[in-house]
Amino acid sequence: MAKRCGADWTGAPTSEDVVKAILKEEPDGLDCVFECAGRQETLGQAVELLKPGGALVLVGIPESDRVSFRVDSMRRKELRLQNVRRQNDCTKAAIDLVASGAVIVDPLATHHFTLDETKAAFDHVADYADGIVKAIIHVANSPAQP
Repeated sequence: MAKRCGADWTGAPTSEDVVKAILKEEPDGLDCVFECAGRQETLGQAVELLKPGGALVLVGIPESDRVSFRVDSMRRKELRLQNVRRQNDCTKAAIDLVASGAVIVDPLATHHFTLDETKAAFDHVADYADGIVKAIIHVANSPAQP
């Protein structure tokens, strides 16, 4: 999905060392990493991927109340940490970007359901079934399913 949306690189963390693969492409490291999974493992990978002076943007929400970082790496690299609270004053700007065509979101809507199929839609999303990214539930008087 990321490739279809324009990503320069994609990887499979379950079958490859993504840190090694990314650093092969960018040997000096990355200026900024957006951590979106909220997992301890990916937080550690993000710190490894950053170049000195880089920024780690925390978008993911960890299941636990506490996470840890290799403080020596954070300190030596003088990394910046930025938390993101996703809903703070960004909805209108996001809608405007989509409405203007600057951001294309259509490929993300991988599954479409009727109103009568609402339970199936929620079940698919909860189970990450059938490669689902986003589900759209169409109601009467809404645009037809693609």
